[in-house]
Amino acid sequence: MSKWKSRGNELSVHEPGDRGDRLDKVLWSGVLAGTVVFTISVLSDEAQRVWSALLVNWVFWSGLAFSGILFRALLLATNARWANELHTVADGLAAFIPTSGFLLLIMLLGRHELFDWIEHSVPGKEAWLNEPFL
Repeated sequence: MSKWKSRGNELSVHEPGDRGDRLDKVLWSGVLAGTVVFTISVLSDEAQRVWSALLVNWVFWSGLAFSGILFRALLLATNARWANELHTVADGLAAFIPTSGFLLLIMLLGRHELFDWIEHSVPGKEAWLNEPFL
Protein backbone atom coordinates (compact mmCIF):
# COMPACT_ATOMS: atom_id res chain seq x y z
CA MET A 1 0.00 0.00 0.00
CA SER A 2 1.40 3.37 -0.95
CA LYS A 3 2.19 6.16 1.46
CA TRP A 4 -0.60 8.52 0.40
CA LYS A 5 -3.37 5.92 0.73
CA SER A 6 -2.44 4.93 4.26
CA ARG A 7 -2.21 8.56 5.28
CA GLY A 8 -5.62 9.25 3.75
CA ASN A 9 -7.19 6.38 5.67
CA GLU A 10 -5.79 7.66 8.94
CA LEU A 11 -7.26 11.10 8.31
CA SER A 12 -10.70 9.82 7.41
CA VAL A 13 -11.23 7.77 10.58
CA HIS A 14 -12.62 9.59 13.60
CA GLU A 15 -14.29 8.58 16.83
CA PRO A 16 -18.03 9.15 17.33
CA GLY A 17 -18.82 12.37 19.14
CA ASP A 18 -15.70 14.28 18.09
CA ARG A 19 -15.43 17.39 15.92
CA GLY A 20 -15.70 15.35 12.72
CA ASP A 21 -19.30 14.35 13.47
CA ARG A 22 -20.31 17.94 14.17
CA LEU A 23 -18.62 19.14 11.01
CA ASP A 24 -20.41 16.43 9.00
CA LYS A 25 -23.75 17.58 10.40
CA VAL A 26 -23.01 21.22 9.59
CA LEU A 27 -21.91 20.38 6.04
CA TRP A 28 -24.89 18.12 5.36
CA SER A 29 -27.27 20.76 6.70
CA GLY A 30 -25.63 23.21 4.26
CA VAL A 31 -26.22 20.75 1.41
CA LEU A 32 -29.86 20.39 2.47
CA ALA A 33 -30.34 24.16 2.73
CA GLY A 34 -28.72 24.66 -0.70
CA THR A 35 -30.96 22.01 -2.23
CA VAL A 36 -34.08 23.66 -0.80
CA VAL A 37 -33.03 27.13 -1.98
CA PHE A 38 -32.12 25.76 -5.43
CA THR A 39 -35.49 24.02 -5.76
CA ILE A 40 -37.41 27.13 -4.73
CA SER A 41 -35.35 29.28 -7.08
CA VAL A 42 -35.88 26.95 -10.04
CA LEU A 43 -39.63 27.21 -9.54
CA SER A 44 -39.49 31.03 -9.50
CA ASP A 45 -39.51 33.51 -12.40
CA GLU A 46 -35.69 33.58 -12.42
CA ALA A 47 -35.27 29.90 -13.37
CA GLN A 48 -33.01 30.61 -16.35
CA ARG A 49 -30.63 32.61 -14.15
CA VAL A 50 -30.46 29.77 -11.60
CA TRP A 51 -29.79 27.11 -14.25
CA SER A 52 -27.13 29.33 -15.84
CA ALA A 53 -25.40 29.79 -12.47
CA LEU A 54 -25.43 26.03 -11.95
CA LEU A 55 -23.94 25.46 -15.41
CA VAL A 56 -21.12 27.97 -14.88
CA ASN A 57 -20.27 26.52 -11.47
CA TRP A 58 -20.43 22.97 -12.82
CA VAL A 59 -17.98 23.80 -15.61
CA PHE A 60 -15.56 25.48 -13.18
CA TRP A 61 -15.55 22.79 -10.48
CA SER A 62 -15.59 19.89 -12.95
CA GLY A 63 -12.62 21.45 -14.72
CA LEU A 64 -10.74 21.53 -11.43
CA ALA A 65 -11.68 17.91 -10.74
CA PHE A 66 -10.44 16.70 -14.11
CA SER A 67 -7.29 18.77 -13.75
CA GLY A 68 -6.62 16.80 -10.56
CA ILE A 69 -6.65 13.58 -12.59
CA LEU A 70 -4.39 15.11 -15.22
CA PHE A 71 -1.99 16.43 -12.58
CA ARG A 72 -1.84 13.03 -10.86
CA ALA A 73 -1.17 11.33 -14.20
CA LEU A 74 1.64 13.77 -14.95
CA LEU A 75 3.21 13.15 -11.55
CA LEU A 76 3.07 9.40 -12.08
CA ALA A 77 4.30 9.59 -15.69
CA THR A 78 7.32 11.69 -14.74
CA ASN A 79 8.04 9.61 -11.63
CA ALA A 80 8.06 12.77 -9.52
CA ARG A 81 9.14 11.41 -6.15
CA TRP A 82 9.50 14.94 -4.80
CA ALA A 83 5.72 15.44 -5.11
CA ASN A 84 4.41 12.74 -2.77
CA GLU A 85 2.29 15.23 -0.83
CA LEU A 86 0.80 16.62 -4.04
CA HIS A 87 -0.73 13.25 -4.90
CA THR A 88 -3.16 13.80 -2.04
CA VAL A 89 -4.13 17.21 -3.39
CA ALA A 90 -4.72 15.78 -6.86
CA ASP A 91 -6.85 12.97 -5.40
CA GLY A 92 -8.84 15.50 -3.41
CA LEU A 93 -9.59 17.47 -6.56
CA ALA A 94 -10.62 14.31 -8.41
CA ALA A 95 -12.98 13.32 -5.60
CA PHE A 96 -15.53 15.80 -7.00
CA ILE A 97 -16.05 13.77 -10.20
CA PRO A 98 -18.94 11.59 -8.89
CA THR A 99 -20.71 14.73 -7.66
CA SER A 100 -20.06 16.31 -11.04
CA GLY A 101 -21.79 13.40 -12.77
CA PHE A 102 -24.78 13.71 -10.46
CA LEU A 103 -25.02 17.45 -11.12
CA LEU A 104 -24.86 16.80 -14.86
CA LEU A 105 -27.92 14.58 -14.55
CA ILE A 106 -29.70 17.34 -12.64
CA MET A 107 -28.81 19.84 -15.36
CA LEU A 108 -30.58 17.63 -17.88
CA LEU A 109 -33.79 18.68 -16.14
CA GLY A 110 -33.06 22.33 -16.94
CA ARG A 111 -31.88 21.88 -20.51
CA HIS A 112 -34.92 23.68 -21.95
CA GLU A 113 -34.21 26.71 -19.76
CA LEU A 114 -30.48 26.71 -20.56
CA PHE A 115 -30.57 26.19 -24.30
CA ASP A 116 -33.13 28.12 -26.36
CA TRP A 117 -32.24 26.21 -29.52
CA ILE A 118 -33.92 23.07 -28.14
CA GLU A 119 -37.34 24.71 -28.47
CA HIS A 120 -36.58 26.95 -31.46
CA SER A 121 -34.12 25.52 -33.97
CA VAL A 122 -31.45 27.75 -35.47
CA PRO A 123 -31.68 27.89 -39.27
CA GLY A 124 -28.85 26.01 -40.96
CA LYS A 125 -27.74 24.27 -37.77
CA GLU A 126 -30.58 21.80 -37.26
CA ALA A 127 -28.36 18.83 -38.16
CA TRP A 128 -26.16 19.06 -35.07
CA LEU A 129 -27.77 21.68 -32.82
CA ASN A 130 -30.62 19.53 -31.60
CA GLU A 131 -31.42 17.62 -28.42
CA PRO A 132 -30.71 14.02 -29.49
CA PHE A 133 -27.42 14.85 -31.25
CA LEU A 134 -25.85 17.20 -28.73
